[in-house]
Amino acid sequence: MESNASTSSLHTVASFHTTAAPAASSAVAVKSGQVSANQDITVDGILDDLLTDEDLACVKRAAFSLLTTLKDDTFAENFIAQDGIVALMHVVETCEGSAQGYALKALKLALCFQSAADQMSQHESLMLKLYMLIDSKNVTVSKSALELLFVLCCIIDRGPSIIGNAATKSAQQRNGKPYDSLIKSCKSGDLDTVENALVVVNIMLERLQGRAKKEFQLAIDVVGIDDAMIEIAIIESESVRLQVDHINNCVSA
Repeated sequence: MESNASTSSLHTVASFHTTAAPAASSAVAVKSGQVSANQDITVDGILDDLLTDEDLACVKRAAFSLLTTLKDDTFAENFIAQDGIVALMHVVETCEGSAQGYALKALKLALCFQSAADQMSQHESLMLKLYMLIDSKNVTVSKSALELLFVLCCIIDRGPSIIGNAATKSAQQRNGKPYDSLIKSCKSGDLDTVENALVVVNIMLERLQGRAKKEFQLAIDVVGIDDAMIEIAIIESESVRLQVDHINNCVSA
């Protein structure tokens, strides 16, 4: 029987999809032209606006409009089919502030569609960019990146392997160690960041098998998972305790 802690990590992913699921009742006007006050928009217009490098306000409006338009299934599938996920990651990588925040929220909505997850898995460079956001000094960006990572780790067939590659490449670029950013996030002063990081660790432990799982356990041991568990032990949060208990059960099995 699955432990309560294991159920908790998967329940977190299920909750993500429940809160981000497209609303069938959403009404979206899809006409010619780009983003405007009356929401007359097209996929081409949104993409052009997201990829402009001269007008941050235009990028911001486009990213914000996706929080509505991606709730329309047809629009969302067309957006994703035209490399919309690549465009959103461009905004996430190159912008800060509200534009970056809107783009991360739009990614969360887009990941309700399997085609969006497939696009992420086909472009491992996108997963690397997302993984590297864990180190953002902006707590909202960091915890959002972790949330997206645990969902992708769960729903992509090669999710754990792709995230492992991203962790290794990120460490090489920073002259660090694989998963050091992830374990550092487990000791964050922000409760959501801590829980999201723990869920990533748990899903990796649940999905990896054999040698790959042992290598992951060794890697997180090297960067201080035990010290992180000691620090986390004082947090009075049932959901965090469940995640910690499950990690302890997995590493001792």
